[in-house]
Amino acid sequence: MNNKGDAVIHLDGDDIGNRIELLLLDGNLDEASRLSLQITAAMDHLRESLERVADLSIHLFGGDDLIATFRPKSISKEELNGLRDEFKATCTLTISGGIGLSVQEALMNLRRAKLSGKNCLVGDV
Repeated sequence: MNNKGDAVIHLDGDDIGNRIELLLLDGNLDEASRLSLQITAAMDHLRESLERVADLSIHLFGGDDLIATFRPKSISKEELNGLRDEFKATCTLTISGGIGLSVQEALMNLRRAKLSGKNCLVGDV
């Protein structure tokens, strides 16, 4: 899946499915649709920004999830956190991430980010 020496990042929106589901339960289809479009735009912007600044390969991209492999020195943790801030500015919701040397480690660090209060990035670049 990834080249030796590559790192893996897994980004996932925070409570996005719950937000949309609550809007739908309240019968607010127009608001759910608007939020969905904002999330799509924010994820597209995040993907494009990552591709522009880092030497990476996108392996999974859909909904509010993104998994990519990248050269560790091609992007800093500060840059990644800046991209997370841009995501929030675009759709008012937050995104958490996990970084690791394998997809399993990235997923474990994503889970740690979620359990630590969300809206953060766990793992080192």
